[in-house]
This record gives sequence, structure tokens and C-alpha cells, in this order.
Amino acid sequence: EHDTRLYSFLWTPLSQMGDFGLGVGLYFSSLRACLLLCFIAGLMNIPNMIYFSSPEYSNSQPGVRSLLKGSAICTEQHWVL
Repeated sequence: EHDTRLYSFLWTPLSQMGDFGLGVGLYFSSLRACLLLCFIAGLMNIPNMIYFSSPEYSNSQPGVRSLLKGSAICTEQHWVL
């Protein structure tokens, strides 16, 4: 009988994920790449969120719920007939 140990789901490197098969290794490497891309895209959107929640854009968005502040919703409308 051999002593065994489970893989740590947090600290197992991607190079060892291939032990479960090629598809599992590719899944986790793709998942890590998507996570990195989403994180970078989120960082790139921070200046937009700061601008959209500022007084320069749509007068600080009065009447907009707090979770929607910083979005591109425009509360200043001018009707043209």
C-alpha cells in the first residue's frame, strides 16, 4: 500500500493538471487566461466609471440609484421638436 495525497485545488501548478488528461489541463489554462483578461479589462474601465460618476457627466446623475452611479446612463435630456 502506498501513501497518497490529494491535489491542492489552490496550489497545484497548471503543469500538473495535465495528469488528469489534456482537456482538463487546457480548461484550467484557458480559465486562467480568461480571468487575467477580465481583470485587465476591469482595470481599464475604472477611469470610465470615475468619469461617468463625476459632476462633469450628466450633473452627477441625480435620481440614479447608487448601484447604477458610474454607468453611462444619461439623466440630462433636451427634447428637440
